[in-house]
Amino acid sequence: MRYLRWIFGVMMCASLQSCAPARVAPVGNVSIAPNIQMSLPRPGDMRRSLEATQLVRIQHKEMNVMFEGHISITPQRVLIVALDGMGRKALTIDWTTEGISYEAAPFVPRELHPENILADIVLLYWPVDSLHFSDPAAKLVTAKNRRTLMQGNTKILDAIYTPAKKDVWTGNLHYDHLIWDYSMDIQSLENAP
Repeated sequence: MRYLRWIFGVMMCASLQSCAPARVAPVGNVSIAPNIQMSLPRPGDMRRSLEATQLVRIQHKEMNVMFEGHISITPQRVLIVALDGMGRKALTIDWTTEGISYEAAPFVPRELHPENILADIVLLYWPVDSLHFSDPAAKLVTAKNRRTLMQGNTKILDAIYTPAKKDVWTGNLHYDHLIWDYSMDIQSLENAP
């Protein structure tokens, strides 16, 4: 049933021509906090292929947004499709070593940049040794079921995982970006191949 909603959302967007034309961004450094850039790794740096469905709630000041996300990761590509609460396709991000293409529905804020969405996903799920930061004082500290990005003594972001299995792609996650003042609650389920 989930896959039918996902396919229906993708087809609906294409047929209604309501999505903005694809924008392409180069792969490179992404600002994740003032004075901290992160080099986006390659899709293959995930070191495995997977499919996951996520229910994501984002809070920023008084704004509270929920959407359903579908993520497909292979060594060559990461494809992300987000649906709003009514099942409408909100955005698509297609990331390869060639670049990032991005399509968004008119109701998606223009301030939302695909490279920042990818940066959050990479910070939360990619292997720690594939993450590189421009500031030598930036360090990703890991503990059991937790990732914290520090810049010297300042905590930049904090992620706490409650995995249902050993793998964090199935379970819950709470993420706070303390500098840009937003948080996310993510329920994630890795889909069987």
